[in-house]
Amino acid sequence: NCSDTGEKECLGHFTGQNCSLCETGWYGSGCDLYCDVNSTLWTCDDHGNKICSGERAGTDCTDCKQGWFGQDCSVECTDTEKYKCTDQGDKTCTSNWNGPNCDRCKEMYFGPNCTCKREPGRAECDNEGVLHCLGHWTGQLCDICIPGRNGHSALIPLL
Repeated sequence: NCSDTGEKECLGHFTGQNCSLCETGWYGSGCDLYCDVNSTLWTCDDHGNKICSGERAGTDCTDCKQGWFGQDCSVECTDTEKYKCTDQGDKTCTSNWNGPNCDRCKEMYFGPNCTCKREPGRAECDNEGVLHCLGHWTGQLCDICIPGRNGHSALIPLL
């Protein structure tokens, strides 16, 4: 098309001397695919497809990639046997783990996997996390009186 002054006018979102280029942000053979080049969430490829920035994901790059959290997807957290991640990327300790990084045993628990629970007066744990019954206690959890004893402390002999 030509303007009133006789200059060439490009149609749609075409531009350039021969109207063979697309305006900024427009892509495709018909310059009919729009991608906002000023977004902080993505960049645009040569075909107008959004390429999410950083650890972002989703059609409009408003979601975070798996294992990434927070408003700007900058908090990394991946579930382990010691903790689970909240929607904000905070660690919630599981089972018998404790501490800001869930790398210490909860009070009264011992061993490499924090599975041995110390029971004062009944059982102690060694460095390997093996439970050892004390005094007159027996059983896998040291919660059974040995034959011939009863009571809370297993000290009372049966008559």
